[in-house]
Amino acid sequence: MCGGIIPVIAVSELVRRSTIRLCGGRGRISTQLSSRHIHAGQAHWKDFGREVAAECRETLRCTEGLRVGAVRRRGAPQSLHRTRKDVYSTLIARTESELQVSDSLAMVFMDGDGSDTTYRATHRNLKLSARRVVEDAVLIDSKHSQLIQMADLVAWSANACVDPHLGNKFAWDWYAKHLLERDPRRKPMPI
Repeated sequence: MCGGIIPVIAVSELVRRSTIRLCGGRGRISTQLSSRHIHAGQAHWKDFGREVAAECRETLRCTEGLRVGAVRRRGAPQSLHRTRKDVYSTLIARTESELQVSDSLAMVFMDGDGSDTTYRATHRNLKLSARRVVEDAVLIDSKHSQLIQMADLVAWSANACVDPHLGNKFAWDWYAKHLLERDPRRKPMPI
């Protein structure tokens, strides 16, 4: 908790994929590479992306007072929309309970442009006079927000931890190694 406010950050599939592109060497966060990332005239974007991700994870790990966390749920691919809606509703209900106990308020920031109204319905279904999450989710394009980009890195690291496969082997320990000490629950929680 930071100053009595629990930051709740939900990350969209689009942002998750952009982190995959960055860590996999396909995303471009810079137009130039330092000489240490160029070998025999070949640019090694993947190495650069992973180095940037490592610095970001270390910054998150060392930020006093910061709390991170992740929730997860397995669902059938054909039910993805419903699963996301249910996970978000459950997360907000849990957050509301925690905020009630600590007599705190919070806001939710998400990647998006407002075209998906699924998340808004969750907030509108809460009793207005008792809401601890004081506003509908604030939607911000991740291209313009370091906060959302860091949330994506947390979510992507959690995903690599709970769904390990050869394509993300390099990141299997990212959550445990860098983010665990900032997660009060110590692991991505099923919800």
